[in-house]
Amino acid sequence: MIAATDVRIPVNPPSKSDGLLNFRSEIFVNRLFEPQTGQTVVRVRGHQGSDSVSVSHPPLKPLPDPIPLKIQSPISKIQSPISRWERFVGYTHRQIMELMSGYGPIDLLWLDGGWVRPRASESTVTRPGFWRNRAVSQDVRLGEVVARARTQQPGLIVVDRGVPGVNQDYLTPENRVPAGPLPHPWEVCKTTTGESWSWAPDEKCMTGAEAIRLLVDVVTKGGNLLLNIGPGPDGRWPEDAHRLLAEIGTWMKHNGEGIYATRTVPGWSLGPVRLVRQRHTGVHYLHALEAPSKTDGASSMRLDLPGTTLSESGSIRLLGSDAPLAVRRTSEGLYIDLPPSVRVNGVHWPVCVLRIEGLSVQSKPEVAP
Repeated sequence: MIAATDVRIPVNPPSKSDGLLNFRSEIFVNRLFEPQTGQTVVRVRGHQGSDSVSVSHPPLKPLPDPIPLKIQSPISKIQSPISRWERFVGYTHRQIMELMSGYGPIDLLWLDGGWVRPRASESTVTRPGFWRNRAVSQDVRLGEVVARARTQQPGLIVVDRGVPGVNQDYLTPENRVPAGPLPHPWEVCKTTTGESWSWAPDEKCMTGAEAIRLLVDVVTKGGNLLLNIGPGPDGRWPEDAHRLLAEIGTWMKHNGEGIYATRTVPGWSLGPVRLVRQRHTGVHYLHALEAPSKTDGASSMRLDLPGTTLSESGSIRLLGSDAPLAVRRTSEGLYIDLPPSVRVNGVHWPVCVLRIEGLSVQSKPEVAP
């Protein structure tokens, strides 16, 4: 293997979202060839999990066969007698199996790019003012390598994004949140800066409050949230990204029990008051999605839970705070008043979470528009 050394290989010129090989791959290293004019330095350094690849980009020639990275040939050429495509399929399988067998326990194989799939015919998709995409059949026989992978990693979850079938174990809506719960497992993947998945200059990072409200919106609809942070040209995260994660972490430290291992309450309102149930204990958690105009903590907030009752031994507690809560029981349901200033360690939460034991939900309120 190569360690602590420089290797020069021709690669394609960079685009806005480059893909870099960030593990030490025997399959990749075995494809290296003699340097040519116009090169990129790929430095593989360290070992045992600390390997990385750094790339600079002068004008370069594309990688030749047998590693066709971009397929633009008609179907008849792509699937011609065992040539380039079959070699590429074999290369893909070997790389996946190297990951599955050489890097310890692996829980998830997440394959981006829904265009890599078998197709009966060639098609063209045009998005006005954006781009024109030519779709051709690209059958990498994923089912075969997934079956082999699960002999090495029996509990492996596979996400073949955007390709319906047995290899899409959960859905991945991108940069959007569904209007309500879905009948399938799902996870939102979301950029933290505009629409760009890679670093871009002068892009504004979302605030901690925005991220926390997004997290609660997703979780109370039954989903998971995956946030993306693009490292800068020097490989470091921007300071705004560190601030964002610190703010999320502080909120989660006090309110995480209302997030982890929770389930939706069927039919509950998707308005500013969200209700979830802890999977193992049955304890309910109420999430108050407070309007941004109230984040100064200067006004009280009444939370209405129509169609609910609280048992005599039941209790309601604001997570991360000892502040007393005013609770009224009526024939219509529960009404809870949060104090004028809900603060924990001097921070007014963008979303307040109440732990409610002994709650019963008798009716299903109408879903808010």
